[in-house]
Amino acid sequence: MTNIVMALATISTGLMAGLFFAWSFSVNNGLANVGDILFIKTFQSMNKSIQNPFFSIIFIGAAFLTPWALYLNSDATSSFTFLCLLAATIVYLVGSVGVTFFANLPLNESLDAFDADTASSEDIIFQRRIFERKWNLFNTIRTISSLLAFVLLVICCVYPSI
Repeated sequence: MTNIVMALATISTGLMAGLFFAWSFSVNNGLANVGDILFIKTFQSMNKSIQNPFFSIIFIGAAFLTPWALYLNSDATSSFTFLCLLAATIVYLVGSVGVTFFANLPLNESLDAFDADTASSEDIIFQRRIFERKWNLFNTIRTISSLLAFVLLVICCVYPSI
């Protein structure tokens, strides 16, 4: 059971790291080159499309599987594996889950409530500027956090008895 949970925690965390990484280095770069109204409407559309069962299962799955793997390895309180799992759990829960719920999602909701069709061009420019900088910063934090958690989990899988 421990190996299965470790493998699933590692895979789900790796998938999230990949998603955040790809978003940071491809989607954001592509959106940086479009006009303000297209940016807002495209981001609003992506915010809706990412809210699906597949994303939710992986995102929340990693949030449950990593602490579960930590629990299953709690008898090795002085081991390197336990410390790596503890760090992976904290980093993922705070840097990926916490930042998503307390930073990115509120920004998404604010952008979704913005009516680009009736807004003035000044309001559209302002909305993009306040949204894009903050959202990209928080997504960078999620990218680094999930990538670090993934690396720590891989280390635990490769060196389980240190």
